[in-house]
Amino acid sequence: LSHTMNTRRDQKTLILSDSHGRGLKDQLFNKNNQECVKGLSRRDIEVVSMPGCNTEEMLQYLYDNYGSHDAEREHANTQAYKCIILHVGCCDIAYKDRRAPKQNQKTIVQRIDRIISRLYQWFPFATIVFSDIYPQKTPLKWINDITRYVNRQVCKHIQERYAAHEVTYVRHSQTFREGGIIQEKFYIMDGRYPGLHLSTEGKKAAAMQLAEVINDVYVCGHRR
Repeated sequence: LSHTMNTRRDQKTLILSDSHGRGLKDQLFNKNNQECVKGLSRRDIEVVSMPGCNTEEMLQYLYDNYGSHDAEREHANTQAYKCIILHVGCCDIAYKDRRAPKQNQKTIVQRIDRIISRLYQWFPFATIVFSDIYPQKTPLKWINDITRYVNRQVCKHIQERYAAHEVTYVRHSQTFREGGIIQEKFYIMDGRYPGLHLSTEGKKAAAMQLAEVINDVYVCGHRR
């Protein structure tokens, strides 16, 4: 069945993120953006932003908060969300040593796969969206090499295992580039981790992509 925004307002959007979730809601509802969330209020979108959170910690958070064996709570959880957006993995890569073996990169992929699988299991009425890991503005080429590897593997697994209306993904590989080059204007270039966190301009660019996905889920009534 197809459901319009007006008939599905009882189901919210949940965004699970590391520090990149901070300030995201403001940009999702910024009407000056070319694309913003339509037909929903700010309370219809929940953003859980956990600075420094890696894939292992995100998985533990989900088990602690949604992996309940209480039947009443579990039933409420399954009905709660129409769209769940996952953004995690940046912190796993940011603090890795460039000599880390490929096996460690595979571990990041496996953990993200596990998170998606649990979300798929626990929220059968939601469309799950993997917002892939942002590239960084850094001279350390190996960081973006690992980022590219992880993103490609996760997106490949999503395509192989799920229908498009069940689990999908948003690619940001070109979002912060102009002429193929990552631009400083999209990043905070001072502080402890220059080139890791997005600037206001960067959050705006990312939010427009996510808003497009959210609007599509609500308008098209994607559901399993």
